Amino acid sequence: MPPLARRGRGRVRPLTILAALIVTPLAVYLAASIPYFAAGHGLPDWLRLQQYMATFGWGVRGDRTFASRPVTWPFDAYPIWYKWSTGSAGTAGLLAIGNFLLWWTGIATWVVLGLLAILRRDWRLGLAPALVAALYLPWLLTSRQTYIYYMVPVVPFVAIMVAAGLSRLAGDPWAPPPGAPLGVAQSGGGEHRLRRLAAWAFCAACVLVGALYVPFVLGAPVPFDYYVLLTPFTTWK
Repeated sequence: MPPLARRGRGRVRPLTILAALIVTPLAVYLAASIPYFAAGHGLPDWLRLQQYMATFGWGVRGDRTFASRPVTWPFDAYPIWYKWSTGSAGTAGLLAIGNFLLWWTGIATWVVLGLLAILRRDWRLGLAPALVAALYLPWLLTSRQTYIYYMVPVVPFVAIMVAAGLSRLAGDPWAPPPGAPLGVAQSGGGEHRLRRLAAWAFCAACVLVGALYVPFVLGAPVPFDYYVLLTPFTTWK
């Protein structure tokens, strides 16, 4: 590894990352308000607008049958059918559902990586679970009517978290010895190869699950038996 890369590694601190995750989004959000101020609105107007958006977002009521509580989202318990029909061409529908293999594994990874981060006092293990927690847990505090698609902004971070777990499964070290190339595993031989194979097999399985649900993303007709196969739970139908 080049000396510059070795010097650069290890300098990132948790506070630096947290500052980047807080300061940068806040700066972007404030920058988006520039046209609002340019139109003649003042700071009191802006603050009232923020209060209105917050209270509206946390207090909306409704009677939609496809609404679901935030605690059920990671389990993919209540997907939403925007359209569903059956006829001579087959069964067609538009379904809002997560990749259950990724989401269910994300639950386990969240718990395992979080506990390991605490027990080992390693912020690198806890960063991805902390990001998921910051985006998802506040929803548990609301009593408004909510829907599973509110989970969408969390999903990329769930994928990052699962990738971190797969990296550990594959044997890739978080902190290689000085001078060691990135990605060199500490475990050796056949065990390492099996771990990497298991990690790649999981990735392939996630791709396969996603591909199976493509017809329900495009609204393409499929045989009714295909629909039954991909909706094994009552709440998925």
